[in-house]
Amino acid sequence: MTLRLDSLYDIIVELEEKIEDAMMRRDAIAQQAITLEGIYKIMVNFDCVYNIISDEEKRAVVTALIKEIELYRNDESECPLKRIGLNFPVFKDGKEVSELLWDKGNTVETVVLLQRQNG
Repeated sequence: MTLRLDSLYDIIVELEEKIEDAMMRRDAIAQQAITLEGIYKIMVNFDCVYNIISDEEKRAVVTALIKEIELYRNDESECPLKRIGLNFPVFKDGKEVSELLWDKGNTVETVVLLQRQNG
């Protein structure tokens, strides 16, 4: 009987340790979680924050914000930047977009159908 009770107490102690470990991990994750208020504070003071972080942290921030950058080939345009794809949506011209286009001029795309005439 005592052996059985001892094994049950061992199981209870093991479960209590697992519960405590899980609670500590949950608290650590909650402390690291980014809240909407935290993001707002960072964005309001972004220039100050960006100026004081290290170069490695700056690269990490840019990598987190930008998905891809598309450039024009040499001498195709006076501005080499064609498009920036973002990892999050932004509002532009009243719409939610996830990429910013840098085309300054008006572009017109034309589709033409050519047919051979018999005769």
